[in-house]
Amino acid sequence: ATRASEAAPAPAPAHVKCKIHAKGQGVVCSKRGGIPANELVALYLGDVFPPWRWFEKQDAVKGVLNKLGRKNTNQEFYNIMLEKPAEDPAGYDLVYVDPSQRGNFASRLSHSCEPNCATTVIPAGGRYVLVVHTTRAVRFGEELTFDYNCVTESEDEYYKSVCLCCSERCRSLFLYFASGVTFQQVAARDHTFLHRCALLLRAGEEALTDADAARLDSLGFRSSLMADAPEWMRKISSLLLEFAEHERAALPAELMKLRRGRQAIYTEKESHDEAAGVLANRVQNLAIVLHKAKRYQAMCAGKQDPATPPLMRATPGQIVAALWTGPKGLVARLTEKAAPLLPAERVAEYTALCEGSFEPTDEGVAALKERLLQLRDFFRTLTPSRDALHHATADLLTMYARTRVFVVGSDNMSTSSAPIEVKQADIGEPVPGLMTREAKIMQPGKKYGKGYLWGVLVFWNRQTINNPCSSLAASRFGTVSLPGVECCYAGAGKAGSYASHRYDLIEFLREGPARQWKGSWHWRFPNPHKIFGSPWLDEHMGHEGATEALLGELEAWEPPSERGLLRGATTA
Repeated sequence: ATRASEAAPAPAPAHVKCKIHAKGQGVVCSKRGGIPANELVALYLGDVFPPWRWFEKQDAVKGVLNKLGRKNTNQEFYNIMLEKPAEDPAGYDLVYVDPSQRGNFASRLSHSCEPNCATTVIPAGGRYVLVVHTTRAVRFGEELTFDYNCVTESEDEYYKSVCLCCSERCRSLFLYFASGVTFQQVAARDHTFLHRCALLLRAGEEALTDADAARLDSLGFRSSLMADAPEWMRKISSLLLEFAEHERAALPAELMKLRRGRQAIYTEKESHDEAAGVLANRVQNLAIVLHKAKRYQAMCAGKQDPATPPLMRATPGQIVAALWTGPKGLVARLTEKAAPLLPAERVAEYTALCEGSFEPTDEGVAALKERLLQLRDFFRTLTPSRDALHHATADLLTMYARTRVFVVGSDNMSTSSAPIEVKQADIGEPVPGLMTREAKIMQPGKKYGKGYLWGVLVFWNRQTINNPCSSLAASRFGTVSLPGVECCYAGAGKAGSYASHRYDLIEFLREGPARQWKGSWHWRFPNPHKIFGSPWLDEHMGHEGATEALLGELEAWEPPSERGLLRGATTA
């Protein structure tokens, strides 16, 4: 008998099935003596795109992929960013280099999680160039690689980025995933949608200071990015960089709190390194957004004054027209919807409350708000029904009456870029009809809608939003755009539908009013006058305690049909 330790191995199966991913050959060192460390390998060549045009092209490519039914196709990662150092006298700047149409072998180096090469920007011949250089000695026959260091916000794209480098330190996936919560601990608390809207409003109201100028200079925002920027754009750049510096200082402490079981995820040094990387990413994103914003202004030249900030306080006249009986004013719309549903014996009382006019002055606006509170008290005395949520109207009138800062957008022009050319190399996979070098698909130019500047600047830290106007419209619901009174009448929902979520609304606002309101609630957000404001925006414009004061006022009044609900509600 054979001892277990001497047992013969089990026979190998005749066939073993395993999935093999095609890696390609990449670029191999053919020099007999190899390549020493810190040796120049090649320039990284390709077509150069300013950021605004690069993102227009990427949107066009996505449009073609969607038409071809290849929405989730994994694109090639040939493009690279060339960043001008902040130490340059003209300051920091960046362009995109795309070698897919015209380039050299440098762009064909494969990714490795443990590379032997890296890319670096160096000055040469009066300009900056990208070079590939070795980081250690490379042997004859060894593949040349560098770490792509690509970041994606798409979870689908992230999980498709299978890495085949086979190194001991392989991450399995060659992309980094920047989810909505990646390193966002400080931003989620101190840089919400409301914070960013308030900063944009301040940029149009506050003068540029010496401290602003020093901050811009210290982070490389000099003539290359700022030369043709109006004052409000320089101011918003400084305010956003001020947050980025604050985040750089506060983030390490937040990262040090993270645990995997009982083990800290980050050391102190790693937390500071990560925070420095986040700051560099913020600087990069802001530079990209400034290019986009200035391009939009250039397309609107002669039709829209670039010196006018995209967000401004509404004038008293605009507030009176939007809230009172002007065309499609708040009270005019309330009368249209509510009056037919009022008890007959109360119609005269309501009509008397809606009579009169208000001067387009600060005093007139104050008097108007007092009248809104009188209307609020009137609707509190009514009994709600299936088609008339009077108590919701009362709460809504309280919100409008207590709002101190109303704002309007000024970038009200729509425009489009030039048509965009898409070729086979842009798609990544063979497409019938695009197989020749000359073949191309002409996509319509990118559309820039009304409110583009507000949208692109308020989402300055997210470059994957290809339609900032749509994202802005949705994010304003309940945050800076209060609901319309129409949703409280005829067709609003079942009787008591507001009673079932009133408590939830109050708690929702107390926990975080910078969030879009729930779609399951009956509220809708028509805004014909395009005037914005809320007590929670007031909070970020220097009126400390505005949100809690409003919520306290709502809680102090308990509708007769809701006795006990505020202390024992369930979520609708």
